[in-house]
Amino acid sequence: MLGGQKHFLNFTSDAVVKYIVKAYTKFMRIINAHVQFMEISMGNYFDTTASKKPTNLSVNRDLLETAKKLNINISATLEEALVSKVRQYMTTEWLEENKASIGAYNQFVEQNGVFSEGLRKF
Repeated sequence: MLGGQKHFLNFTSDAVVKYIVKAYTKFMRIINAHVQFMEISMGNYFDTTASKKPTNLSVNRDLLETAKKLNINISATLEEALVSKVRQYMTTEWLEENKASIGAYNQFVEQNGVFSEGLRKF
């Protein structure tokens, strides 16, 4: 019953509900941030089915000739390097944007432990 009538561990029901809502809100923010991070990690940050666009580049002549002699696919190599670089930048940006939430979660865990504390086998 709300309204402070019942008690749970010396807290009024209102206090318990507020605590649960606050914990749930933090938990959902963490889940959302985790999903965003996993999308970045897994490469879901650009349309992999988009058409190719011809592009002019300036590359060291000797490096380009050597790569061609070795049958290195320049387009594929550039695309792989760009994917890696974009992922690196997006990860850094994500970590910076979520720094406060990560810190809050870490503090919450330090104070309250993790939700599965009694269930873990490790």
